[in-house]
Amino acid sequence: MEHDASVAVLRQQMSTFAKPWFRSCSEVLEKNNISGLDCLDLGSGNGEFSQVLRDKFAMNVTCADYIPFHLKQAETLGFETLSVNLEDDAQSVDRIAKEHKERFDIVVNLATIEHVFDSDNLLRFVHTVLRPNGLLLINTPNISFWAYRLYSGLNGNRPYGEGHHIRFWDFRFLRTNLFFNGF
Repeated sequence: MEHDASVAVLRQQMSTFAKPWFRSCSEVLEKNNISGLDCLDLGSGNGEFSQVLRDKFAMNVTCADYIPFHLKQAETLGFETLSVNLEDDAQSVDRIAKEHKERFDIVVNLATIEHVFDSDNLLRFVHTVLRPNGLLLINTPNISFWAYRLYSGLNGNRPYGEGHHIRFWDFRFLRTNLFFNGF
């Protein structure tokens, strides 16, 4: 957690809205005419994409994170915040989720799930806080991407230099985990 907190400060100094996962998420929202919803930005970081959700898509955004610096940044930007550490024990995460049961129309989770040890906590949390027929917009690097496959074929292992990714995902693995967590 100390490492994450120090990275949070550095990340704020290098904040950018040009991340490819921000662009792809915006494209999905535009293509499907999704706007004006109650949104939880889960793993919001410093609120960069939360600003896009609010300003471009007229969403009422709540920023959720576990790092106090991130939450303070989000509050500075005018967002409601929700402190949740998805690495806590399941009972603690479930308690917070139940406090916000069926509160959100959409949960946006960008480039976060690969950093979480207990992805079941994350997915169960999302399933609880979403309203019936709510939307989950999740984004994670795809380990089945041709460049990762080429790297693995040449080096015999998973990519290095991925930051602190805990788990690598592909479409089938993500779909299976979503199913097992109620989606």
